[in-house]
This record gives sequence, C-alpha cells and structure tokens, in this order.
Amino acid sequence: MKFNIEDYLYQIDQSMAEKEDREVYMMYVLVAGLMVFLSYYFLWDSAERGYQQALKARKAMEQKISEDNAYLASHPAIMITQIEDQ
Repeated sequence: MKFNIEDYLYQIDQSMAEKEDREVYMMYVLVAGLMVFLSYYFLWDSAERGYQQALKARKAMEQKISEDNAYLASHPAIMITQIEDQ
C-alpha cells in the first residue's frame, strides 16, 4: 500500500476550488481555532508550571536582596571591611 501525499493534496485542492471564498475562509477560521484550542489544551499546564517556578525564584531573589539590604543598612562599610579582613 503506497501512501502518496500529493494525491490527497490534489483532492483537497480540487474540493476547495469548487467552494466559494466565504466557505474557504470559514474553513481557515475553523482550522485556526482548532489549532489555538489544541495549543491551549496541551501547553497550558507546562506554561503554568514554568510561570510558577519563575515566580517562586523571583520571590526568593527578592527576599535575598531585601536581607542583603538589611544587612548592609545595619553594618557600615568599615565594619564589613573589618569582617572581610579577618
């Protein structure tokens, strides 16, 4: 059994040639809508997980920066230099 994609594409082309432009555009809209739906359905969970991980990393980084700023505010530069020299 031989599978020839050109035969199927030719049949699709012939059936589209018989249709009005309005019907062809409606098929384009339906195909585009189907693609958007399938993308949303299959990719939403992984995108949501990635977003949650990035949000968690951002909050951790903001917490570390706030802790570092608090440390720097409570220790003058001379004191930090003395600690580093020890």
